[in-house]
Amino acid sequence: MLHLPAFYAVSQGSGSETVQTVSRLFGLDYLNVLADNQGSLSSPNQPLAGRSILLCGRNALLQFKAAVDPANAVLKDWSSRLLHCTWVYVTCDRNQNIIRLNMVYLGLAGKLPDGNVMKNLPHLTHIYLGGNLLKGTLPASWGTTLKPVELFLNDNQLEGPLPPQWGSMSTLKVLSLPYNQFTGGLPPQWGAMTSLLILKLNNNKLRGGVPQTYGNLKQISTITIFNNPQMAGCVPEAWSGKSKNGVGSSCA
Repeated sequence: MLHLPAFYAVSQGSGSETVQTVSRLFGLDYLNVLADNQGSLSSPNQPLAGRSILLCGRNALLQFKAAVDPANAVLKDWSSRLLHCTWVYVTCDRNQNIIRLNMVYLGLAGKLPDGNVMKNLPHLTHIYLGGNLLKGTLPASWGTTLKPVELFLNDNQLEGPLPPQWGSMSTLKVLSLPYNQFTGGLPPQWGAMTSLLILKLNNNKLRGGVPQTYGNLKQISTITIFNNPQMAGCVPEAWSGKSKNGVGSSCA
């Protein structure tokens, strides 16, 4: 079985590939592939020459569910028998691409899935998982597999260091991580998230000062770092006039 991509493009000259043969190639149930492409595919023997089909919208969501809700206590209505765009808490665009997951204050008690799951959700830009009981660390691999615009993980039981790899999230505008148990310092690499408008890190166990690289966050308007008792020092001079809390005065 081959690695499962989000989409599979069939060359124009390939006359032998059908829904059934492609499903077999990737170890998928052809009924799920038909459902994921409802409206454009109708038969397991339908030729696919010159077409691009969605392979793993449903499968990736089921893997996501297995990670965040391992007891199947909250997302039990997510069923492989139904089109994934009809599942509760899931929003798709007109092309059935998954663009938003809104799962706040639901009692999810698992962990965040790793990048091998998230890379199969290539259009996912808005993730709201605040107010749950999620444990574990922030997956470093999200930094290279996600292109989020808004990411809310506040009010959970997440812990460990902030991954430097998340500095690669160049599309990120809002990052909300307060009321967790994060430790360590602020990664200098996060100064590369130049689209960032809002950064919330308050009420954790972070320490140290704010790296000077954060002065590169020219668009940032709101920063909350209060209630991290071991944070000290000064903030970048470029932050002068921004809304900031808890780390002293501007650096000269």
